[in-house]
Amino acid sequence: MTSSKPKVSNKTFVPYSEGFIPNAAYRQYKKAFLQNNEDFSMMFQDYYESGDFVYFAFPGDLSSFRILNRTTNEIKQLIIDESTHLSPMYVSHMQQVGDQLIILAGQAHAYNALIYTVDLPTLKVTSSKQLETHPSALGGAHFTLTSDGIALFIAGDKLQVYNPFTDVESFIPLPFTTTGVISQAHTTLVYGEQDGVLYTSVLDKSFNLSPMHTTRFPSSSCKLIDLSIKGNTLFIATVDPLGLRFRNYISGYNLSTGQLTYCLGIEDASPLILMAIE
Repeated sequence: MTSSKPKVSNKTFVPYSEGFIPNAAYRQYKKAFLQNNEDFSMMFQDYYESGDFVYFAFPGDLSSFRILNRTTNEIKQLIIDESTHLSPMYVSHMQQVGDQLIILAGQAHAYNALIYTVDLPTLKVTSSKQLETHPSALGGAHFTLTSDGIALFIAGDKLQVYNPFTDVESFIPLPFTTTGVISQAHTTLVYGEQDGVLYTSVLDKSFNLSPMHTTRFPSSSCKLIDLSIKGNTLFIATVDPLGLRFRNYISGYNLSTGQLTYCLGIEDASPLILMAIE
């Protein structure tokens, strides 16, 4: 989705562990890695583009992290000292704030989050945090980073907040039991799903909650696949297992009012398989 209305695009994408990457970018990055005798595959966990640099998280701990300079095609590793907590992890979010990079990951085989701060001019890891979270938090869209680098985790009817710059943890009560939290651009949204109804509330930069909106899916048997925010529009991708009318739907809702702005149904006979929404 490229605007508040759906548009057909012929751009091709390559899947990786966390989502999809444009095919042209994938070929460019793979070529650079091979030139540096570095392994590159679709199994990287996440990537983050910022200016001339692209940051890649590969399976393992922080020592497998790589930084690509798109101008020179040079690849570097992070500088990690002995005090940094290392553990097998799954990186899902990265965010640059000034000259620092925040890396948010789930620790393997544990209900812990791992949050790292990297000084970008030196590529030195300056802080690491192992944070205990709610058992439901470390999966899917259940945790995120804001544009200011603040880590958010769902915790039942609360939102767990961690500030890596001050090392302060807090909890915000929510008006509903959360299913997930997403933060895209400068908009952060918490949501809950129950019986074909989506409950949503937007948080401002001070983490004050907007009035809750309730939104019904296009069909009572629909299940949520994915959601995304573009401007003031919330895009929701759903699947109807019963397929009484359409197999998939892509719906757009106004974030301020919760009102449906349009709905696109995809017939079951379509060769397309709806997997995610960007």
